[in-house]
This record gives sequence, C-alpha cells and structure tokens, in this order.
Amino acid sequence: MGYRNDKPSMFDDMPQHIQDSVMQECQEALFDSWIEGHLDEGMLIADYEMALMSSDNSVRQRFNEYWEIEKDEEFYLE
Repeated sequence: MGYRNDKPSMFDDMPQHIQDSVMQECQEALFDSWIEGHLDEGMLIADYEMALMSSDNSVRQRFNEYWEIEKDEEFYLE
C-alpha cells in the first residue's frame, strides 16, 4: 500500500504556539545530533563548523585566535 503525499502538513491546522513548540523541539534534536556527529571528529572540527555557519565575523576571528589558526592554514576563517 502506498502512502498519500498530496495533503498539506498536518501542522498547518494546529495553533501557532504548537507549531512553534514542535519546530523548537526539532531544531534542538537536529542540533544535538549534528553536534554529536562533529564532536566525534574532535572539538576543533565542531568549533570550525559552528563558526563557519555564524554570520558574526567576530566568531570567526575568535575561532582563528583560539585555535591559533594562521591565514595560510586549512581551517582559517575569513
């Protein structure tokens, strides 16, 4: 038996506060899963991935300083 995929999300009809709560829970679970995967590779990689996604240039600068990454090195962030 095939599943129907022609309906909108079941969440569309739910109150906004429930939608927001579910989204927050999903975001936290996905982040936890993502960070655990990167921690397996080491803290440098986890920090690098988080700093890389940040739109705040001071975070990237702090990453370079904290990990003593020089401009010509692999993990240097502009």
